[in-house]
Amino acid sequence: MAEDTTTTDTEVVDDVEGAGDPPPPDGLGDAGKKALAEERQARKDAERQLKELSAKASRADELETELAKLREDAMSDQEKALEQARKEALEQGRNEALQTVNERLFKAEVKAASAGKVVDTDLLDDPLVAQRILGFDGIPTDDSGDIDATAIVGAVEKLLESKPHLAVSATRTPGSADQGARPPGTPTPPASLEDAFAVHYSK
Repeated sequence: MAEDTTTTDTEVVDDVEGAGDPPPPDGLGDAGKKALAEERQARKDAERQLKELSAKASRADELETELAKLREDAMSDQEKALEQARKEALEQGRNEALQTVNERLFKAEVKAASAGKVVDTDLLDDPLVAQRILGFDGIPTDDSGDIDATAIVGAVEKLLESKPHLAVSATRTPGSADQGARPPGTPTPPASLEDAFAVHYSK
């Protein structure tokens, strides 16, 4: 006669109570205890699978590191030098690209801060020259790493305070377009380059 291996509800309940988990609540029937046992077992199985996957992932990382080390050891000195040169070139390329972007952004912020204020629009056109004139050791950035527009505006204002002859206001004369109508008899300036030539050669 074959041995009966069917698990009864009572055996499941005994397993739950002896597994180290808190005992089932009082008043929970056999069916409830069985459901609780199955839930706890499923949780333990999931935890076990998670640990196994974590261990496999860790081992995979170790193998990848070992493989990279073996590849490096198998490289000749010339190949190692080429690989190092490639890495340095990539890093230099990233730095140069970032510097170019920062210079363009800095130039745009300087142009916005000096528009209508600095008489010579080309004075601050070159980013490196602008940094020196405005008193910066480098391109100013804020805590977030963005171009510090506030610092640039302040530097432009400070520049015009210390060198007022650079300000647009220093070049304005009475009767200019900025200060109202011209005195009677003042000739109207040519509207275009062609008009200027026509006036010049008609004399």
